[in-house]
Amino acid sequence: MFGAKIKAARTKARLTQKDVTKKTRLPQSYISEIENGEIHVSGMRMATFCKLCDVLNMDASELLEELQSAGELNEIELEPVS
Repeated sequence: MFGAKIKAARTKARLTQKDVTKKTRLPQSYISEIENGEIHVSGMRMATFCKLCDVLNMDASELLEELQSAGELNEIELEPVS
């Protein structure tokens, strides 16, 4: 669900993975892995999660609530921003 939400938001914003890469400075392969469900939200740093949400105009807390309701955040441990 997380990857699908990220891809849907990127598509809605009419951004390519390359565009997201430029705006977030994350590797394109990382964006692709997120969208394909290979990287889950519980495996990312809070700063990365927030950066993605910001670039894609997503409400981070709303997305976390949706993921929790869907049972995807049972044992999440997002690292705090240093």
